[in-house]
Amino acid sequence: MAKEVLVYFRDSQLKSFTRQVQLNDYTNLSSVILKSAKQLCRKNYRFQKPLRTLGIRVRKFIEQSEHVQLSLFENVDEIKQQEKLETTIDDIRSRYGHKSIKKLSMLVDQDLSDYNPVGENDNLTDVEDFK
Repeated sequence: MAKEVLVYFRDSQLKSFTRQVQLNDYTNLSSVILKSAKQLCRKNYRFQKPLRTLGIRVRKFIEQSEHVQLSLFENVDEIKQQEKLETTIDDIRSRYGHKSIKKLSMLVDQDLSDYNPVGENDNLTDVEDFK
């Protein structure tokens, strides 16, 4: 589980910078990490110059078995349900391949549908989702 999300930007002129945000709680949910990364993108990059590289990573890890302080304002059952869903998706992908199961939003855009998490992804040039 991670507590910090970082986004790395490099524009077409090879100027680069990173931005980071501390999460309120430790998480292992990709949806929470993606939401934080999108917020960092919207807040810190105006998309006036083409991006050459956009990277997302997480830091400040703890083992999931360690005790984590829960928030009074979050639905713990909903978080556990989301964790179970993401674990199930990971299990299906490890058994049948990455393209065996997808989120519906991935099917709307053919470039996203063809995304290869272990290869080069030069076809992902549209940044509309981050604006």
